[in-house]
Amino acid sequence: FGPDGNLYVRNAGPSPNAGNANILRYNGTTGAFIDTFVPANSGGLRAGHGLVFGSDVTLRVFLRSSRCMNLAAVRFNRSISLRRLAGLTLVELVLVLAVLAAVAGLVSASMPGMTRRSALATGAAGATQIARAMLSFRTAKGQYPDGYDSLLEGPYRLLKALPKGSYHQLKPKDLDNADRPFLRRAGIKTSWRHDTNGPTGVTFRPLTTIKAFDALAGSTISDDVAALDPNKIDVDSMFGPGTRKGTSNEIFVVYGIGRQCSLVGPDGAILEAPITFGGTAGTNPDEVYQRYGVIFRLDRDDTQPLRFLGAIVFDEDGIKTPTVELATFFHQ
Repeated sequence: FGPDGNLYVRNAGPSPNAGNANILRYNGTTGAFIDTFVPANSGGLRAGHGLVFGSDVTLRVFLRSSRCMNLAAVRFNRSISLRRLAGLTLVELVLVLAVLAAVAGLVSASMPGMTRRSALATGAAGATQIARAMLSFRTAKGQYPDGYDSLLEGPYRLLKALPKGSYHQLKPKDLDNADRPFLRRAGIKTSWRHDTNGPTGVTFRPLTTIKAFDALAGSTISDDVAALDPNKIDVDSMFGPGTRKGTSNEIFVVYGIGRQCSLVGPDGAILEAPITFGGTAGTNPDEVYQRYGVIFRLDRDDTQPLRFLGAIVFDEDGIKTPTVELATFFHQ
């Protein structure tokens, strides 16, 4: 193959040593014949042993003597075109840049929608994986993970850095002492309060050492959780008809999956706490909480007091399950 990408072949002819060999050129991609690069009877072209192009882009043909193994080289002055190797001319470069600028304008005009759809697809896939990891952890260890992000920044105060739509669908909730044993038996003992003044962005900064919820505590100490507000979001549309029973002690507890959760790490079901962009283009995880969440239905009067419902995405448009994320993706 020559430096122009074409294929050069020595054709020995019927009598190779009679000087009637030639060099044929073929398209290096399609294999189509182009021309006879070196005609027969050209400067001692016979019994060629190999072809090579020199640094001056002229062809050398190595010849093998019939009496010895020494090789000699015959150079042919015809060189290949350097147009493909030398790059673009100024006019060609200007034309290419003009085309790229036009394409960039078309792409940038549609970029917000593309980014939005990408975030929706990623969010749905990530939430599905979180749900599977939760169930896998439960199967392997006999209990759910512990050490969640509480989504609270103070006593009975929701984390203001949550995406706006999701923030308005949550409410702080004080758990009754009678609720603690059901969470504790399921392995959920602790959730941590968020730091609002850390050195890094809200999604990345470490949690405080203050427990928003402590299943081992008594009285009214550390009994705060974030919960869905059934008046602001339709739970049945998220997890299926009959999920919400409307009983007096029914609570839909919501947690975030952060770095301190036992689901994360070498002994957990996932190695890193993933980040989701909430299905919204341009959402900055430095300013907006962008972890995945999980929801449990807690009702101490039910025959199944604690039930894991699934994983969620905190979106600017509201809290969404993977199914809702995908439905929005295909709708857009």
